[in-house]
Amino acid sequence: MVRNGKYFQKVLIVVGLLVFCGGDPCFGQTKKRLKELEKKERQREKGQREAETELGKRHKRMQSKATRKRMRRNQRKSNRLNRNKRTFFLKRWFTK
Repeated sequence: MVRNGKYFQKVLIVVGLLVFCGGDPCFGQTKKRLKELEKKERQREKGQREAETELGKRHKRMQSKATRKRMRRNQRKSNRLNRNKRTFFLKRWFTK
């Protein structure tokens, strides 16, 4: 078969356009699907946070009264000491 130059160029152009511009057929639903996935992820994270708080409350309920009191005292002391700490030096250097 003899290759005609113009015919061959036209075929290459058409094939190139179909390959590069054809796109993925599922792109029409991506935005909607992404929103659904983000919503599910947010719900999962929210459920996980709630489960963690519930576990913390359950842990505290299982302790004796004296232990709960000691835990509260230590938490307050920890918060008081950590409040006066400086931020990490790299963060201080590069936030200005």
